Amino acid sequence: MILNRTKFCMRELAVLLCLFPLLMSLHLYVGSTQIPGFFSVALLFLYIFLFEKTLPQEYLVPCLTLLIVPAFSLYGNDLSYFSNRMLGFLALTYSLAAAFAFFFVCKQADAGKLRKILHGVILFLLIVVLVERLTSIDTFFSSVRSFIYSGRGIYDAGERDVSMVGFVRPMFIFSEPSHLSQAIGTLILFASILSPKTLLNVAMYLSALAVSYMLIGSPTTVLYLLCIGYVSRSAFRRGHLPILLFAPLITCLFLMLTTGISIPGLARFERILEGKDSSQALRLLIPLEVTKQVIYEYPLLGVGISGSEIAREQFDKGFRKYGRSLSLYKDSWHRSIHSALLNIFISFGLIGGVVFLFSIFMVFSKLTNFETAIDTYVLISLIQLSIGDIVTPRLWFLSFGLLAFISITATLDQKTQPSHRA
Repeated sequence: MILNRTKFCMRELAVLLCLFPLLMSLHLYVGSTQIPGFFSVALLFLYIFLFEKTLPQEYLVPCLTLLIVPAFSLYGNDLSYFSNRMLGFLALTYSLAAAFAFFFVCKQADAGKLRKILHGVILFLLIVVLVERLTSIDTFFSSVRSFIYSGRGIYDAGERDVSMVGFVRPMFIFSEPSHLSQAIGTLILFASILSPKTLLNVAMYLSALAVSYMLIGSPTTVLYLLCIGYVSRSAFRRGHLPILLFAPLITCLFLMLTTGISIPGLARFERILEGKDSSQALRLLIPLEVTKQVIYEYPLLGVGISGSEIAREQFDKGFRKYGRSLSLYKDSWHRSIHSALLNIFISFGLIGGVVFLFSIFMVFSKLTNFETAIDTYVLISLIQLSIGDIVTPRLWFLSFGLLAFISITATLDQKTQPSHRA
């Protein structure tokens, strides 16, 4: 009994401790390359060593594939940057192995208990953000952020926030408001995946996203609306759509009446539609242009992972087309493409990129099934629009986490699923 309770607590703790440093963008660095925090990853492997001992045989092929796939990162067109690519290779191998361990631990979790934990964390974050909006507690959080992100850049653009959304956006202990929004959105998405797809549940999660948008004002919320709509598509039957839209609107109206919070971001959405928003440029327009420039110059195998330095001219052309300069990013310009999917093609080129993505998809299919792999690819393709850098652990942890959670719900007892009678 005590052993089972210890196993459960350690498993759920391992999942949460791996999620939060990643969602907060808290990483260790080797040169210019991100790697997952050692403590959270060590907890994953410790859990597997203590309670699982050996991996099932059906995981052997995916494990070998995850060791072979990063070898693509060693390709490149300039050996003078080979040491950088070696660091990228090691970081990508480590990130994929840790993400696989994350998948293995998640897949052992109890869906109902994990969902309750996620609900508690989501509620806590929303309450903290509401308090931060309505009080001056951000002074305390600011000192905490200065300690956590010491030596790294912290978002400090109060005037920009006011001009875009009408208020200084809350950040809690995250480095940017958008990271806080991504964290809440990801947790809501995970909880929605683990829940029966009833009309009430979908309305509840959409309402939680609406609250997050009202309080933080980040356009990344739209990505998570699309994701929850995708995973909850079985609930979207005839006559349900007005109800699903009604719940978030009522939630927003309640917030406006009780707290005086107004609908944020209307001016920002106008800027996005006019093509004048810097975030839109960094997450969509500039990555597309830079990828086009790099693939034109290095079409087959790209520039190699962490080899962006040899394509500085192509990066510069892409940034200047939309009125931005690489000098704004100083030594971190090569990590400024906020699109992990396009970064794969920059690093590996057309052929290498297709082979890389196909290999990852085959790993997904081997670990679960074709349908789950497709669902995971659709969701991560949406989420990655707010994630940059191919070797960032967030991309792979979230990919394998989504794969684990979707596969958990695919095997749930049918009795937990809603009735589909008319």
